Amino acid sequence: MWVTCYCDASFNPITKKASYACWIKTFLGKKEIEGICPDWVTDNNLAELFAIYTGVRYALKVWNTRVIGVVVCSDSEEAIRLTWPWTAKHRLENFAKIQTDLDALRTQYGIEIRTKHIKGHQALQGSKQKYVNRLVDKKAGKALKKVK
Repeated sequence: MWVTCYCDASFNPITKKASYACWIKTFLGKKEIEGICPDWVTDNNLAELFAIYTGVRYALKVWNTRVIGVVVCSDSEEAIRLTWPWTAKHRLENFAKIQTDLDALRTQYGIEIRTKHIKGHQALQGSKQKYVNRLVDKKAGKALKKVK
């Protein structure tokens, strides 16, 4: 089965803290997750990539071998580009680690990861894509406010 995963992250450049949120859906139902990124996530692009990895990993944890592919929807073009298996590993270790971990999930579960860019920070009127992207944006922001 295919899974759709909307992912977003928030990053505070002053505190260097980040959070993520994901909305994950299949025909079996949906899940919403949010949380604080580890301390080694130190910029917004890394936070966005971490959110994508976390969403894919969570979908595989919940639905395991039923999953044949994940469509990742994100407003971060850089994070999307870094998920592509043909993209060279990033020069910074933490980015490259997540890229390697995504490759490992592809191999271990035999899944395909497709990507779709969703324009960020749009009004809630219009498509379901805009609504869900705004939802994960707000949830990531709310999670970041919980960080001390």
